[in-house]
Amino acid sequence: MSQNQFFKNNKTYWITKNGIDKRIKEEKLNYYLTLGWVNGRSNNDVSGKNNPMYGKHLSNEHKEKISKAHLGKKISNETKQKISKTKRERSYTRI
Repeated sequence: MSQNQFFKNNKTYWITKNGIDKRIKEEKLNYYLTLGWVNGRSNNDVSGKNNPMYGKHLSNEHKEKISKAHLGKKISNETKQKISKTKRERSYTRI
């Protein structure tokens, strides 16, 4: 059994410490939490200047390919409701 198959078949958690993310089995969660690890993943590694796409721009040709790939895709009613709910809950400020 590959590692990916194992994690799909068993309950696992992402934990983080000092910018390092680690995926662990459920039975080891309490042990790692006592060592100072925090439940959840860190996003600091790829935000802002650390993001590999920071400061780069997609070419018009690439944008066109993405646009064509999304043409004709149907959004389910469930997804539409989720989007609508999220937009209603957000608070927007006018400048």
